[in-house]
Amino acid sequence: MYVIKWALKKLLPLVFYRPVSTFYSALVRKRQLSQWKDLQHLSPSEAFGMIYREEMWGDQKGDANVYYSGGGSHKEEIVGPYVTAMDNFVKSCGQKLDAVDLGCGDFAVGGRTRHLFNSYNACDAVESIIVRNTELFKNSNVNFSVTDLTTEELPHGDIAIIRQVLQHLSNNHIKAIIPKLYEYKYVLVTEVLPKNLDFTPNEDIPTGFLTRLAFRQKDSSGVVVTQPPFNLKVRDSKTLCEVEVDVGVIKTILYVL
Repeated sequence: MYVIKWALKKLLPLVFYRPVSTFYSALVRKRQLSQWKDLQHLSPSEAFGMIYREEMWGDQKGDANVYYSGGGSHKEEIVGPYVTAMDNFVKSCGQKLDAVDLGCGDFAVGGRTRHLFNSYNACDAVESIIVRNTELFKNSNVNFSVTDLTTEELPHGDIAIIRQVLQHLSNNHIKAIIPKLYEYKYVLVTEVLPKNLDFTPNEDIPTGFLTRLAFRQKDSSGVVVTQPPFNLKVRDSKTLCEVEVDVGVIKTILYVL
């Protein structure tokens, strides 16, 4: 979408660009909502399996990898600062932790941070992507498992990494995950949030490929796990990383439980 808008801006005079761009955005929005309806009443594994098959988060042209977890997992301007922040945090701990990657997706990010930890368990609800990751990252000493975070027991560890996962889940699905997080000493949550700090957190959406920011648009929202209706109880919290993007801010917060 952004590539097409960039091309339109380069090719069209400004007087024509704005209406054409608005019209194109409306078409994209209509298509997204139509696709969203196809995901309703599906389990998380079915919904996200369809998202990957239909490339609803985009694709990587010329790459044999048919699984693509979106620009937030591949754009260096987003991933680079996250990896640096993760490295700084782990060094500050003075010891390597046992990590659990909840919703690992195509493991583009996890593959860059795995070396920072002792044991590493990576989970995803989509069986086919776990099969692919197990083969592709077989030399990384990672235990990949098919796990529905909303219904199944989570692996044991010191730190749970939940990177841009909750933003795609309904409130009921998130509420099913929250009590399980008390298993860990640290919980590292990355979410896309509105730039306006006065936003209302945790407005509900159906589980799918959009975020609360994209789905709700004007009355933008985002996931904050310490706020109602989730109310994760923490002893301390610290923002490790913030990256401003077109739609908002991708914020990584470390919670100490």
